[in-house]
Amino acid sequence: MPALPTPQGTSAHLPEIQTTNQALIAAFEAHPHFASQSAARAGKIYFMWDFAKRTDAMTTTPNVPTGSMTEAQREKLKSDAMGRYVILEMIMNDTTGMTTMMFQEQPGRGVELGELIRTAAKRLQDIIEGRD
Repeated sequence: MPALPTPQGTSAHLPEIQTTNQALIAAFEAHPHFASQSAARAGKIYFMWDFAKRTDAMTTTPNVPTGSMTEAQREKLKSDAMGRYVILEMIMNDTTGMTTMMFQEQPGRGVELGELIRTAAKRLQDIIEGRD
């Protein structure tokens, strides 16, 4: 499967993107609906948190130690992670209603992300798009 195209030069900002993603994970965990959605393993906050957490794990604790990877394997891991960060940024900032369907929310009755998550998502978007 081909890698998701990422903005030019984004991978150079991977450490800053990782740090921002970790702040986003903390924002999800602070959300009032996180505990109940996490316990049920269902809901928009839980699934976005899980996606962010798994993306973080790809780059901080990969299945194979990066020291034993070839340069091509390290670049592929970085590219895959960057693609996931771009997807995360896209679903965080969706205004099309796609996430409403994705997370099986009823129109007009979805869980609001809240200011803390929106701020962290905006920061992630700014870095990915080179507006840091």
